[in-house]
Amino acid sequence: NLTLDTFYIIKVACLIRVPSEVVKQRAQVSPSSSTFQVLSNTLYQEGIQGLYRGYKSTVLREVKHLFSVLKLFCCTVSYLVGKKKSWYNCVKQMALQTF
Repeated sequence: NLTLDTFYIIKVACLIRVPSEVVKQRAQVSPSSSTFQVLSNTLYQEGIQGLYRGYKSTVLREVKHLFSVLKLFCCTVSYLVGKKKSWYNCVKQMALQTF
């Protein structure tokens, strides 16, 4: 199933993205610390859970974004193939269903 596979791909991608984002954001807040120091402090003070702070919300945000993009793509294809007469109405309907 394409949707389920895509969901798992997003989860795996976030396993890498979230810790790097956590370290990057914390390094921006304390510019005097190196990236390695920020990583070490996070692991020492919070453990591995500290690196994955915000993991669930990131996955959910990515999934919502992906489905919005897929719906927009489907609207565009339907319009180009001639199944839909108005691309604007298709996108408007998609937006109302998404949000």
